[in-house]
Amino acid sequence: MNTRLRYYLLQLLLLFVVSMLATVNATAAPTLIYSDDFTDGVIDGFWLPYGQNVIESDGLLKIQENVTDTYASVIHKFDQSILNWRIEMRHYMHSSNNFFFPGVGFSETSGTKSFNFTWRRSEYAPDYCNISANYNKVMVRAAPATCYPSDLVSSDYYDKWITSFISYDAATGKVDYDLGGDGTIDFSVTLSAAERPTGPVTLSISGYGWWTGHYHNIDWIKIYTQTFTTDNGNGTVTDNVTGLVWQRTDDGTSRVWLDAINYCETLSLGGKTDWRLPNVKELKSIVDYTKYSPAIDTAAFPDTQLSFYWSSTSTTINSLLAWGVDFSTGHVGYNAKSFSSYVRCVRGGQ
Repeated sequence: MNTRLRYYLLQLLLLFVVSMLATVNATAAPTLIYSDDFTDGVIDGFWLPYGQNVIESDGLLKIQENVTDTYASVIHKFDQSILNWRIEMRHYMHSSNNFFFPGVGFSETSGTKSFNFTWRRSEYAPDYCNISANYNKVMVRAAPATCYPSDLVSSDYYDKWITSFISYDAATGKVDYDLGGDGTIDFSVTLSAAERPTGPVTLSISGYGWWTGHYHNIDWIKIYTQTFTTDNGNGTVTDNVTGLVWQRTDDGTSRVWLDAINYCETLSLGGKTDWRLPNVKELKSIVDYTKYSPAIDTAAFPDTQLSFYWSSTSTTINSLLAWGVDFSTGHVGYNAKSFSSYVRCVRGGQ
């Protein structure tokens, strides 16, 4: 085997190893961010009432339809991308006729993708799938208009108190419904990549119907979430999957590799001085392949350059080369250490 062929085979092997190393297996347990038993008679600041009649009384959050053809809900806007969430609630649904859509859903705060888990009692729903085939179904409705009906009959869940556990995993697009919280998944669907909300999202618990007399009452609720990142409010961002703390915004200056290492090691940010240049595995972990130009969560890392960022990892084939990530595409590659590139520092890990 000639020297040139060995060189290129070694390059392919190195790219494969880096790709495997960049796979993040660590997970963080979801955190309880909100719970309420609605006994104080006041809708607290977590919720923004939306629509025509949402009140808290008699120890219940009441989402009511008292006006023909209206929408009522409570919503909460998250500031960060959601990795997964789980809602546990005890609730009661009543429909005065066959035209009601109580649901729980997520939508992009700035975007068009959304999905709604619905206990559907309707013979009519414009722009959503086959009406007659999906009448009276427990289902997930995703936008753009796609229906995922279950074998569960919605009317079986009306006019009685039920406990529903609904969860969503943004990494896989999987939505699970567990009636009663006994660990048995009664209904599950996987949203396509094109249907999964990305970026900051808005949670809604709703009632939507035609005519009056419908209501969706909540006795208690618990909401668990896991976000990809947390903005620490001091110029740093914590990755909730890896536990690493990142410089939120780079300084916009390109540097040769040795100067990049020195910049991070002398950086004082967020009250900390133990910053360093990330290795290639760590740098790859913040790439978001659902995005492009830049391939990163811009809510967590604003003003990211559409360019190459250094890692501390030298190549094994040539000590004058170092790995990095081009954040215009998320591509892992290498450059000569004498080449000027951008820097995002990290602390923790290793």
